[in-house]
Order: sequence, then C-alpha cells, then structure tokens
Amino acid sequence: MGRVIRYVSQEKKTMDETGRRYLSGINCTPELALKSFLATKNLYGKANGTFFYQYVQSFSPQEEVTPGEAHQIAQELAEQFFPGCEVLVATHKQYVRNPDGSLELSRPKTENSVRLVSIPQTAVDLLIQEHSKHPDSPYMFPSPLTGEMYHPDSVVNLHKKILKDAGLEHLRFHDLRHTFATTALQNGVDVKTVSSMLGHFDAGFTLRTYTHATRQKQDEAAAAMGRFMEQVL
Repeated sequence: MGRVIRYVSQEKKTMDETGRRYLSGINCTPELALKSFLATKNLYGKANGTFFYQYVQSFSPQEEVTPGEAHQIAQELAEQFFPGCEVLVATHKQYVRNPDGSLELSRPKTENSVRLVSIPQTAVDLLIQEHSKHPDSPYMFPSPLTGEMYHPDSVVNLHKKILKDAGLEHLRFHDLRHTFATTALQNGVDVKTVSSMLGHFDAGFTLRTYTHATRQKQDEAAAAMGRFMEQVL
C-alpha cells in the first residue's frame, strides 16, 4: 500500500507546468494518507485480505479534458461510489509537452491500459484501407501537413467539425467511450466483457458507473418475466 501511495503521489507526476498539484484526499489529508489508511486498518483489526483498492480512469490525449477537469471527475466518482471512505485522488499527466513545444507520448501508467480490444470486421477493413494510403507511416492517422501524429488540439477540432457537419450537439470526445459502454450493456453484452474492453480495474466499477444501463436491462428482464407469468397463469 505504501509503495502505491508513494508512486501515485509523486510531485513530478501530479504537478502541471504552472505548479498546480492535482493531489487531494477525501476524509483524509493527502500528505498523511498512508498513516490514515494504516490507522483505520488497525482500528478495525484488518490483518489480512484486501487492504485497499486502486482505480484508474484514463483519458486519451486527444480528448477535451484538462488535468483539473479529470481531477474533479475523479473526486466526484470517489465521493459517489465510496461515501464515508478514505480516498486519495491523484491525477497524472502522461502526455508531455517539451520545452521546444513538441509533444511526446509516454507509456500508460498501468499495464491494464495496454491491451487488445476487439473491433468489428467492418472497422478493420476501413483501417486497412486507411493504412494503405500511407503504408510507411508508424501512425494510423498521420497529419496530412507534417506526416507525424496529430496535435491533440487538431483531433479535438476535427471531432467538433464532424459533429457540426452531422448536425449533432456538442459532446466531448471522451463521451464516445461512455456511449459505447452504455450501448453495449443495453444490448446484452455482459459487464465483465465491457469492463475488460474499457480497461477498468474490475467489473464492479463498471457496474456502478453504468448502473443506469444495467437498470434498463433489469427492467426489461422483469417485463419479460411478467409476460411469461401471464402466459403460465
């Protein structure tokens, strides 16, 4: 537990270029989080089993989410799903801007973020078609101006343009992820599979996050059983 807390609390990972630090505690002080957790553990005589849970919420570099917004989202989720618990919230920046203004990608902070995801064959065919336009590029969608990866702002602007051309209201790029999860659950995909595709720590977190979708499936199941009972009676 101490090793995890020390890692996530590193100043170089939780501080932005302005000196603002994205590290906060719920029902505890960030700097004393480990002592608080150990004190609670000893208070309840917890000698074995699970001592703590670590949850990770990741945002793509192309999404319109600032570190401050990501940190606020994490705090709201912690307060909603773990009421009365001691929670340490740390926000890391993995997409780094160099002094010369260039961008570089770093490896995700958890191995769970590096995973294989199944996609429909139609999407595979489209990607193969796209790659054939620039087979020597290491990027699937290189910038037509530089041949390198798109700047995050460019991806955001492209997303806005697509929405506008389609006559749709504004939504964040990250909301596409929520749309996928909700649609998959509402169409019968089991929570464990959706959780794995989203890269969540466990299926319980997915279930709590998308409870509105699973509630709809429960209502449908109840209606189906009602129709069955009517036929039997």
